[in-house]
Amino acid sequence: MKFISLRLALIAIAASLMIAPIATTASAAPNSEDARPTTLTFYAENRGIALIDNNASGALEHGDVVYRELAISRTPTSQVIGVSYSQSEIVAYNPNE
Repeated sequence: MKFISLRLALIAIAASLMIAPIATTASAAPNSEDARPTTLTFYAENRGIALIDNNASGALEHGDVVYRELAISRTPTSQVIGVSYSQSEIVAYNPNE
């Protein structure tokens, strides 16, 4: 049962990150007359996810670590222009929700 919960959690994470837009804002120089903000939109595709089970129980629990690799592009179908890496640690997990 714990293995199924782990798989469902990983599938949910991967599905939510398949092609998630990432928006950032940048503004012109402070002394510029045209100091309107500019919006840049990038897309991220999940290229890899790894779960490190620090508790050796086989389930997502406090202290487990998730590593993720994302490919960044300007449109959902364009060439990859960069890669993003992230690391997260599970600090609270309730399998009943």
